[in-house]
Amino acid sequence: IMASRDYVDAIKVELNLKIDALTQKYDAEFKKVWDEFAKYLLENKFKTEIAKYVTLATNQTITGAKDFTKLPTSSIKATNDNQFVNLATLKEQAPSLIGGLGVNQAWQNVSRAFDVAYTNNTGKPIAAKFQVNASASGDVSFSCSEQFAVSMFQTSLSNGGVSRTYFGFGIIPPNGQYRLNTPQHSGWYPSKSIVSFMELR
Repeated sequence: IMASRDYVDAIKVELNLKIDALTQKYDAEFKKVWDEFAKYLLENKFKTEIAKYVTLATNQTITGAKDFTKLPTSSIKATNDNQFVNLATLKEQAPSLIGGLGVNQAWQNVSRAFDVAYTNNTGKPIAAKFQVNASASGDVSFSCSEQFAVSMFQTSLSNGGVSRTYFGFGIIPPNGQYRLNTPQHSGWYPSKSIVSFMELR
């Protein structure tokens, strides 16, 4: 059976149209797949590159040594042991960092009396040392606030009594109170005197 030329030409046109339609559909699907693949590559490239930088809002684990040309700043106070702290927090937690003991301080002779509470109102820790002499024809006692460590040397008197010399040293924190105590009836006819009291302030 022989087909006419017009019939064959019609079939060719129809086939070409279908091929064009399939090609366009393929191109569209291929472009869609390619766009997704390109997006995937871009996202992975972005993640790889952004991992090299400190981001503003995301959680990160940073490894390796990082050199800063300027110190990071923050007004947030640390709440657990693994957090960095700023200088303001350190000063609040350790007042001595505001100006440590001995920094811009000097030993001074100060006037102190028995049974009077004194307060360190310098805003910094101070050191204090003293010498107290005590003697009596009976036992002699003496005490001071817990900030001081005290050593004592005793001498026997010719009248049967004793003479004791007390040396004390202590560090008093800011706003800390300290005193020298003379309990009543600490021997017969007790005699006590503050020979010297010096403070590093």
